[in-house]
Amino acid sequence: MAGPSERPRLAVLYQQMSPTRVPVFDALAETLGDSLLVVYPSQREGDRHGTWWTQPKHAYTVLRQRALSYELFGMRRYVHFNPDVWGVLRRFDPTCVAIWNFNPTMLLGALYARAHRRRLIVATDACLKSDRFNTPVHGIVRRLMIPGADAVVGTSVGSRDLFLRWGASADAYFNCWLVVDLERYARERRHEREYDLLFSGQLIERKLPHFFVDVVERVSARRPETSVLVLGEGRLSGSVASRLEKLGVRYKMAGFVQQADLPAAYGSARLLLFPSKLDAYGVVANEALAVGTPVICNDEPGAAGEVVLDGKTGRILPLDPERWAGAVLELLGDPVKYHALSDAGFAHVQNYSAARAAEGLRLAFAYALR
Repeated sequence: MAGPSERPRLAVLYQQMSPTRVPVFDALAETLGDSLLVVYPSQREGDRHGTWWTQPKHAYTVLRQRALSYELFGMRRYVHFNPDVWGVLRRFDPTCVAIWNFNPTMLLGALYARAHRRRLIVATDACLKSDRFNTPVHGIVRRLMIPGADAVVGTSVGSRDLFLRWGASADAYFNCWLVVDLERYARERRHEREYDLLFSGQLIERKLPHFFVDVVERVSARRPETSVLVLGEGRLSGSVASRLEKLGVRYKMAGFVQQADLPAAYGSARLLLFPSKLDAYGVVANEALAVGTPVICNDEPGAAGEVVLDGKTGRILPLDPERWAGAVLELLGDPVKYHALSDAGFAHVQNYSAARAAEGLRLAFAYALR
């Protein structure tokens, strides 16, 4: 294989400077040093709050921003096309290129790798369930790209299933999940909680905030003292607040919460309710468990069944508000069962550290070079 004469170099193409991914690349840089370069098409996506990004400690390049966007299920999606990625890769001269998902910029990176006979890692934060919402064009690209990759990387068992569906081999798969700052969250773990129920996410259709209110309505009918905290903003903010006001429950609409303030917000609630119509992973589950807040979710997010374990770190239930309300009332009414889930969830999420996620990507790099 033709390649650089120096020690192997890895170029990673990732969409944005996400607070849930940058720490992983920082941890990988502690091992690879200047043999790692992360290339970002944008500092942050346009649908994100202006402060939703993290300054990297690793070597990086931000490309000249060029993107189109479209809406799917209330979510804004961005299609990056950055021709200058070719020049960045040529100057860095990587032994291996890792692309995250299949934007045109990523495909240019893959084309560079193949044109220069470099190794290629294909990675995604998606899972098989979220993949079903994509277009036939997405399927064609996956069929072309995934079987020929030298290694594949995902965030969950659902990611592995996606890669196997499109022709990857099981031994070429490695996990590199999204992360939170576990130490900072652990400092906000406490027994006394101001709120009973928490919703965290964009207040848009696919996040199902009105399903959350449906559950609150049923819980508060049998437990009038129920209190609610809502984190996030979006076009459904007004209607959600209006419904909570009519229910007469004590509630707080906190809006967008800065990354530094998220641990305290999660630590102030007893339970996170996480309904979703489309979530490739669902890092809010990690955030909640990192302060010992059990999670109730449906089986849509990639984190369900891996981070959220039914009956162990939370509950996984179909989208039936009556069943969710029953689970909430059971946990709030049984301190022994509640604290068992809280303790188990806190212990389980410690496995999902930035260092271990970085090790997954390092192993994929080593596998691709074999």
